[in-house]
Amino acid sequence: MERKTTAGLLLLGVLSLLGLAAPLPGARAAPSPRAESAFSGVTLSEGVYFQEFHLPVDGRPVNFFVVRMQRGLPNLTLDVAVADGALAHGRDTVAGMAQAAEGRLSTWGERPWGDNHVLAAINGYYFDLESGTPWRGVVQSGWYAQRFDEVESGSGFVWTRDGRAFVGGCLYHPAGKQTVTLLASGKTLRFQGLNRPRGDDELVLYTAQYDADTGTSDDGLEVLVELRAPLGIAPSGSDAQVTGVVRAIRDHAGSTPLPYGYVVLSASGKARRQLRKSVAVGDAVGIHQEIAHFAPDCRSPNADEWGGAYAALGGDYVLLRDGQTTDDVLKAEAQRRNARTAIAYNDTSLFFVVADGWNPGISEGVTALQLARFARDVLGATDAVTEDSGGSATMWVNGKVVNNTYCNFTHNCGSEGEPGADGKYPVLQPLVGSAVLMVAVEPGEQSGTFERGEEIAARKPARLYQGPGRLYAPVETIPAGKKGVILPTLLSLGGIRAEDAYWWRVRFGDAEGWIEEAALWGGALPPRRVETSRSGGAGYTLFR
Repeated sequence: MERKTTAGLLLLGVLSLLGLAAPLPGARAAPSPRAESAFSGVTLSEGVYFQEFHLPVDGRPVNFFVVRMQRGLPNLTLDVAVADGALAHGRDTVAGMAQAAEGRLSTWGERPWGDNHVLAAINGYYFDLESGTPWRGVVQSGWYAQRFDEVESGSGFVWTRDGRAFVGGCLYHPAGKQTVTLLASGKTLRFQGLNRPRGDDELVLYTAQYDADTGTSDDGLEVLVELRAPLGIAPSGSDAQVTGVVRAIRDHAGSTPLPYGYVVLSASGKARRQLRKSVAVGDAVGIHQEIAHFAPDCRSPNADEWGGAYAALGGDYVLLRDGQTTDDVLKAEAQRRNARTAIAYNDTSLFFVVADGWNPGISEGVTALQLARFARDVLGATDAVTEDSGGSATMWVNGKVVNNTYCNFTHNCGSEGEPGADGKYPVLQPLVGSAVLMVAVEPGEQSGTFERGEEIAARKPARLYQGPGRLYAPVETIPAGKKGVILPTLLSLGGIRAEDAYWWRVRFGDAEGWIEEAALWGGALPPRRVETSRSGGAGYTLFR
């Protein structure tokens, strides 16, 4: 990481540096304004390309690593990965997060939702060194998973369901626009937090992105609500709600598990008493959360709309806005040559950029201004923002780490250190809190083997999980022969394909969760494949 957060960063280990399956172009690239049309390199997927640039920057060599994604192709999107899949704890390598996201259920495009094929990844924003929790906010796969800080001059990078990209300015969460409404009575309750420890007299919401459970004490009330759509950010000034149904009420029962597709309303003190007298199992619920957005001066309205955000995370130096460098590049730390990571874009393309540093005579890093000029004058970007840089600067492409993470992290290269016997520095991957992914979404598939309410039995000992995939928290192991039943889901995910398997939500006795179809007896129909085109989400309604 850059800044003082470098201290104490753990390492996963040292791996051998492997090349890409296809050779990389070795020609030097000459800067030329709006040179995007000249971009060439390894094709990762239709519309996604990787290229290295080896350039002198103010008389010193720099290696730049760039992935370009064509905007507007319906199956291409960005997403955010969180270490260990839990905001509450955990750190991982960029490679580890990219690999964990491979094949996982996506909510991009029309239903039935497809699964991720991860093409490239870079490290995300700064994070707490003890917990691994990312700083600022996180939107993951359309779920508002962690609130952004109030009144930040540059809140972070945002990618929306309709393919918009922007770097946020100042924002806050209007108290009257963070609400839970009991739809039958019309009673509205305000909530004070999202995926963070619950305080006294507070109503806090928890989703599966937080952890395996809420981690709360037994002095509160927790209401489990099954949702009809991901719990995203509503358009500003609207009354749009994500709706759901109350499935369970747990009073003074302690921590509640967090299954995928649900939200837990967790209340203490006065908020507990208010919620307890207002809610019953089976009630319909609507949840609204909204962001008020302002320009970086924190006074002028900002036209960039957070409603419908699909992926978002914090950002550091805003390098470019509308083709112009910003005052951020003049800050003291920004004027130091360093390894750096950035996200850049223009109307037609989006770029992941990593510049290596700390390798004398090979790649000596860049200032923020130099990185801004590279993004604008070589790549043709109009807007750009940096993520965590320095020792965290990492790019993963096509299954491999492609940049020199060893030098970025150790600062022990050139005359200060020696490479391995093969003349190459090893890959030394830092553990970080989040990563940004470039994803090709595979067409959605669902099985028709079972129907809701159908009785089934375990074909073999098999695990139940809290979501449709093996990386969700396990619930328990079901013994062979035990009988159960297929459960419906409000998200219409029965038989959904993810991680190379079809998944069903089931109940065995008191245990509910997701199980692989291959572990079940029963069903009369062969699996049928249902595919969907990718439209960036225009084919269905998230909010009511």
